[in-house]
Amino acid sequence: MLKVVIGAYRVFAAGFLFMVFGLGALFLSSVVFTFIKIFIKDRRKRTLYSRAFTSNSFKVYLISGTVLGIFRIRFNNLDVINNDKGVIFIANHPSLLDYVLITSAVKNTSVVVKNTLTRNFFVKGIIECNDYISNSKDCIDVMDMSSKMLQSGDNLLIFPEGTRTVDKNNIKFLHGFTSLALKGNFNIRPIILKMKGRALRKNGPFYLVYYSTIDYQIEVKEIFNTKEFVESQGDIPASALSRRMAKQLQNFYKEELTKIS
Repeated sequence: MLKVVIGAYRVFAAGFLFMVFGLGALFLSSVVFTFIKIFIKDRRKRTLYSRAFTSNSFKVYLISGTVLGIFRIRFNNLDVINNDKGVIFIANHPSLLDYVLITSAVKNTSVVVKNTLTRNFFVKGIIECNDYISNSKDCIDVMDMSSKMLQSGDNLLIFPEGTRTVDKNNIKFLHGFTSLALKGNFNIRPIILKMKGRALRKNGPFYLVYYSTIDYQIEVKEIFNTKEFVESQGDIPASALSRRMAKQLQNFYKEELTKIS
């Protein structure tokens, strides 16, 4: 009986929390970020302030979920990212909240978003103020915009699978992120997301939190040095180098995700 009561409480609390997230996003997008655009005219200053505000808002949200007993969140080795600038952050993508988790911790982060989100009333103001990159443009333009942001000291978050992880033992990375890293000699910072729980996975609705708390363990790994990788590979074509680099990082993730947390 106690398990039923606790499970029912988690479903109610999670439903309330996600409702607050939606309404909060709407308020921030239509009110708060509108004022930010009005009062901070300098685009660079506005972007930096907006991203910091977004990060802190996500921290409050995640802390609230932890207090309510919906989440259990542990970051490991987080201090190593304090001085990261112009770094490509990559992560596996087990759940709906992965962007929120990483953005709450990584400073000055941009991300490539689906074009449909730029027209979404709930988040379009946030996307505009944070100066995120829309994938509505062709690949060359997206690469150029990403490269310019990284060169200016912004960090860029990419989920190399392109969608949420279905099977952690069969992860497949696209190699667009390695092409970007090789083109501009940008280093890569892997983040390993380990998750326990059935809710918020691909095809896993929030009410599956009934069965257990959503447990996250986020491990920040050492920098993957792009220049050193290139020097170790000898003289091979750039396209082959990009695929080899993506494959090496893909295998690294498979190995890390099989370890017992």
